[in-house]
Amino acid sequence: MMRFLIKSVLVLSGLLTCGWFAARAVMQSDMAANRVASRISAALGTKVTVGGLQVGLDGSILTDVAVYELDATTGQQPFVTIGRVETDVGLTDLVSGSNDPSRVSLIDLHVVVRHDREGHLLTKTPQPAGADRPLPTIRLTRAGVTIKKDGEPDVSFRGLDGEVNEASGQVAMQGTIVDPAWGGKWAVAGAAPKAGGVVALHLKSPGVSVTQEMLRRVPYVPVSVWSHVELAGQTPVDLQLQIPPAPAKTRYRVALTPANTSVYVPSIDLRAATAAGQVLVEDGVVLLRDVRGKVAEGELHVSGAVLDFRPSNGSNMKFEFDATRLILQSLPAKWKLPPRLGGKLSGTMTLNVRIIDRIPILTGSGDGRVDDAMIGPIPFPNYGLRFRADQNGFLFEPRLGR
Repeated sequence: MMRFLIKSVLVLSGLLTCGWFAARAVMQSDMAANRVASRISAALGTKVTVGGLQVGLDGSILTDVAVYELDATTGQQPFVTIGRVETDVGLTDLVSGSNDPSRVSLIDLHVVVRHDREGHLLTKTPQPAGADRPLPTIRLTRAGVTIKKDGEPDVSFRGLDGEVNEASGQVAMQGTIVDPAWGGKWAVAGAAPKAGGVVALHLKSPGVSVTQEMLRRVPYVPVSVWSHVELAGQTPVDLQLQIPPAPAKTRYRVALTPANTSVYVPSIDLRAATAAGQVLVEDGVVLLRDVRGKVAEGELHVSGAVLDFRPSNGSNMKFEFDATRLILQSLPAKWKLPPRLGGKLSGTMTLNVRIIDRIPILTGSGDGRVDDAMIGPIPFPNYGLRFRADQNGFLFEPRLGR
């Protein structure tokens, strides 16, 4: 998003000078807004429309500004719209020849970004002339962005208020997003080389009530990720985007540190309540670290897990578990525990899951013991279990005498 906000800023600050020159000439006739739009269009090399123009003594205002992509087709929507542009260049400045604004306010700016199914950028952004001019201080009010990706629902962020400044060849943005659809208030920061290059965008919230529906709307993260890992509960969220020039793909990193969250892994029918730990989603790979949760009235500790959903690797998941006093009768039936065996299971296991045609193929092994073991009414004080998984699913085999 930052990449396109910056380009929009450059269009409407570095190029507003063209508009002010046009305004000076137009003021001598009918002050028509379309004359200003044509001058900006010529400088950008793309279609621009302006709904209205007001030039006062101390400032000027453009309204209903729309900037279109390069080579936009008939009927194509603009990729940047701005309800109102306010600048400190007024009639006095135009008469004296001081045309470069020092402050610009962009109110109700909205950017639309298009991608193909693989996440490659489709939006053809203009390359504004005059980008070497010093950038004025830019104020963003009620800004937003819509991310479009072929085959998926649109994702929108709204309610961005912030400020854009230039220093040492870098353009930086600081602000906040207040959007109820994304759990409330987020801090947002961005940076990019003014001459062009990778744009870094960072969104952070100290605490969001995460739902599965919300996670499926996180931009750039494949929806398939959230088909294999389900989360619901309260967690801080840290989202980082690295947006390179087209046609490279955007890189992303989502860090969650839940403190009271439910976790469900459908492929192994594993549910954990009041879970806490670290969840990192980065470029199609999910990492679980030191995740602890309540399972079958005991505790399950995921010391480490790698869930790889990159297209080149298919869907591969590896888990390392430590279990403490899980009540056997409360564990999933598909785990195939010995019949009539009761007690509390503790132990360790390593499990690998590969998804082929939506069917989980399991491999793995583990070792444990059952405290307070009973087979029917008969107690077994030293009851060991060996775990293995294969194409037939889970299997726990007794190992007596431990």
